[in-house]
Amino acid sequence: MKTIHLIRIWLAIKMPSLRSMLLSAREQEKLSIMEIRAGFNFFGFNLTDMTDQEIIFGINAAAKQFSQTGFTANEFVEAMNRLSLNPN
Repeated sequence: MKTIHLIRIWLAIKMPSLRSMLLSAREQEKLSIMEIRAGFNFFGFNLTDMTDQEIIFGINAAAKQFSQTGFTANEFVEAMNRLSLNPN
């Protein structure tokens, strides 16, 4: 049983479009929080002292601020790519 659970999680990580079919809502949320922690850690920000609820609150607050800018998600991604070292 544990092996099947690990395979479901692995598939959900490798194929995000299948997450809703493979994982419960709580498992999807936990996986997303782990990915957010990993992303911030990659850039040198340590979130180990933050609870999951604090991270969710921060993401919701950032989403609210972003929605007030009037930019679309694609425009935001394009702007961030231009500011990064990513040549694409």
